[in-house]
Amino acid sequence: MGLTSKEWSVLLYFIEREGYAPVGSPQQKPFISYPAKIERDLGGDVSRGWAAKICEGFEKKGILGRMMVRPPRQSHTTAHYYLKRDLPAFRQVVRHVMACVRPADMHVFFGYRYFSGMACESIIREALYEKGVEMRRTIRLPFWDTPDARLLFERYAKASGIEEDFDGYMSGLINKKAHECQEFDEISLRLPVFPDSMPKEEREKAFESLNKEELEKYPFIRFDSSGVKDHYQRYERQKLILPIMALIQVSPCAMAEFINGDWKPLDRTPRFDPEGTGTMEYLLFRLLFKALNDLAATRSIDGEGIARMAWLRKSNNVVSDDGGDALLTIVLNDGRRLYFDGGFDTDHDMGSRPEEDMDYWVRTWTGFDEDLCRGLLFKAEDVKDAAALIRRLKDPGDRVASHIARKFSFEAQRIISYVDADSTPSPSLVRRLVDEINEVVMGECVYDEITFKDVALSASTLTLLRNKLSGGGATFEDYVLNHALLSDAFAGCLTHTII
Repeated sequence: MGLTSKEWSVLLYFIEREGYAPVGSPQQKPFISYPAKIERDLGGDVSRGWAAKICEGFEKKGILGRMMVRPPRQSHTTAHYYLKRDLPAFRQVVRHVMACVRPADMHVFFGYRYFSGMACESIIREALYEKGVEMRRTIRLPFWDTPDARLLFERYAKASGIEEDFDGYMSGLINKKAHECQEFDEISLRLPVFPDSMPKEEREKAFESLNKEELEKYPFIRFDSSGVKDHYQRYERQKLILPIMALIQVSPCAMAEFINGDWKPLDRTPRFDPEGTGTMEYLLFRLLFKALNDLAATRSIDGEGIARMAWLRKSNNVVSDDGGDALLTIVLNDGRRLYFDGGFDTDHDMGSRPEEDMDYWVRTWTGFDEDLCRGLLFKAEDVKDAAALIRRLKDPGDRVASHIARKFSFEAQRIISYVDADSTPSPSLVRRLVDEINEVVMGECVYDEITFKDVALSASTLTLLRNKLSGGGATFEDYVLNHALLSDAFAGCLTHTII
């Protein structure tokens, strides 16, 4: 049943005034109001009596919550109402907005801070968990830290009769001695999406229950093993959560599809792949093309979410960081880009369900926006002495270099450990090191007093540092500081001037 005009006025009243702090954030303070104030704020269009009845009705439906508060200049408490910030309430709000608003105006209404605040990581994870979504991923050897990778290799080598030891395998692999490298059996794991509220013990039980066979083969693998931990701390967000969040924040139709659609994860076979997103491929395909439809109609992004701008097949044919030609590019406010590509054909069996055919495809990847990050990102030509840089990163006694190397991916850490320091680094290795350094630059602040105590910091870096330590600075100020710190710490190896 739809809303009356008065009910819609009250619901819109709360939506327009609701803040945008993501669910669970310390800044989260819901807007609260009471019937007499609603009457005044709406200019008498809805009387306090009707406002009270409507608020009570929304409370029964689970859209509004209630608290007893004493208003100013009153001696008694009064029922105050607020929009509930949970998934069931959000689903109802999205459904009502889609029913009450003209399609041409949809992007304006979904630009309100309430929607970008609710379309956050915790809500997305909760929705995925309710649908039973899991990533079925073959986690390759590079995605485990060296102790775990060594155990995995030794277990596989023993079972397969391989005489080569781990150090020989890694040295041959990294130094391109292909004849010395054996094929390694990858580990296939079912990795469910968990809601933020689920205790670690319950997550661990679910993980072990879904992966009994693989854990019997590799009994030293646990929920807190490096490859699994990295999946939940970084990989899941990058490959699944972030693409969904970007698409539903830029597209009302994609948001409605994700929040209220009848989709379900694909479960044709226990299909595993390095990406791990096979079970969600059809949903990502649908969200992508719904977002393209909305963006084509408005050619704008409203609201204050994670997205800054987007383009479709940019006219100057700029390609993505890895050289791929993306169908859709979304630039995020943190300086990163999300790339989407997808397609389909019409050659499929009549009568079959769309998601059951493999006549569609979608993929996503990330990079940095050169315009937003201008002057912050190192390039290969900024490496003055690649061999010296590698030697420093390999040296456990170099406090700063070790601190930075530990922030690299597991694969990059292992490359540094096993690469031949006496040989000239290849161009591909230099590019890989630059990529890893840029990930550090565009991350959390790397400074701590003990690590950098012996580094001669420039006057400009010290100014940036004082601003940071005094509480000043925002995300991009942190990036600028990181760049300056690394430039000073590796002064003989890196050179760069911020524009």
